[in-house]
Amino acid sequence: MNNFMLFDVKTYPKSVFLCREELNNLPNDILSSVSSCDYASDYIQRIKWDCCSWYTLFKDKIINSMKNESITCFHNTRLENPDIILNNGLIFSDNRYVSSIINSVNKVIDNRILRVKYVSRLRKEIERWEIGGENNRKNQVCFYFDKKAYKHYDKFLALYGGEFCERTYSQNDWENDEREELKKLLKLGKPYIVEFFIPFDILDDDKKGDLVDYIAEFWIYKFLKKDKDRSKKCRERDMCVNFEISPDNIISIHSINDSFNSVDYYTK
Repeated sequence: MNNFMLFDVKTYPKSVFLCREELNNLPNDILSSVSSCDYASDYIQRIKWDCCSWYTLFKDKIINSMKNESITCFHNTRLENPDIILNNGLIFSDNRYVSSIINSVNKVIDNRILRVKYVSRLRKEIERWEIGGENNRKNQVCFYFDKKAYKHYDKFLALYGGEFCERTYSQNDWENDEREELKKLLKLGKPYIVEFFIPFDILDDDKKGDLVDYIAEFWIYKFLKKDKDRSKKCRERDMCVNFEISPDNIISIHSINDSFNSVDYYTK
């Protein structure tokens, strides 16, 4: 099984590379139609539901080419110690996540009443996503496909604890002194990018379809329309999955020394 980057042709396994090459060998009338479209994503959305369209057949070929392959992905986070992800993987919104946040709260928040209040609200924020006994956000991991696009998701480089901690902090009825104290929690740690892989075959059909649409859009801009700006914009695509990422799937954790918006920017 190979790991490859969705928007980096140099990393493609042979099966995916051959599909990419096929795009240039489409009949002239189709090439003309694709090349003249204003927006590749609109063009794809318009024709992909036609079971007889060239794209439906081409999409099936891409899906088949990705079987037994893995997609390299990137996730922004803020950590006290990268070992927590190296040892546990990416986990969110279950008791392991809550326990980790409680440990951090106890470490930096001096006011015991505020600690209890914050953790209670954090649990309620997580439970808010439960419908019929199922939590729609349990172990939901959001990620993107091009490391260079990390600044588009810099909020979670700035804020410790991820979206649940941010949403809990953002509730309107904190007292000013409580809010200032809680900033200590959000400022914990240092920014990191987690690089990991997801086997293509474990994605559901909708996610597989979205991935293929993303890569086809990129190919159209880069190789048919020769539009560098829009092919670069494609690299900002992201996705979420609702399963945890095992430690075995972690490739690397990269520290970030670049500048980006701070906690204060996101907690005005």
